[in-house]
Amino acid sequence: MTTTESIWYKPYTPEEARVCAARGAVWMDENCPGWVLEINSNTLDLSEGYACILGQTAHCVTHGKVQSGNPTSYDRTINWICQKLKLDPEGDGAGRWEEDHGFSISGGDEEPRMAWEMLTAAWLEEISSRLNAPGS
Repeated sequence: MTTTESIWYKPYTPEEARVCAARGAVWMDENCPGWVLEINSNTLDLSEGYACILGQTAHCVTHGKVQSGNPTSYDRTINWICQKLKLDPEGDGAGRWEEDHGFSISGGDEEPRMAWEMLTAAWLEEISSRLNAPGS
């Protein structure tokens, strides 16, 4: 069985990335107001735990419990979210929540780079739409 045939692989399209990022952005709006102002779009990279959405906003999402921008920011933030949502951080429910909200991709680091780039681009669209919204 090749990597692309493994049970963890899920084909990813730009539209799916946009849907997931939009869902995640709404979650961020509700749980971390002003999150978009904390994102450095130039360094945003969804495949890197310190440079992804949750990595860059960890202190906001966790109400100061996790420091933003370090190598463990993403994992510690996901664990905090899982506690809040009553999900097992090691279980399928947590993984599905991360994917459904555009914070991760099925297959993790083995997922093709193009899929991570699509997800990062989708988040950049969400950020841009919020920064350019009337009254922002």
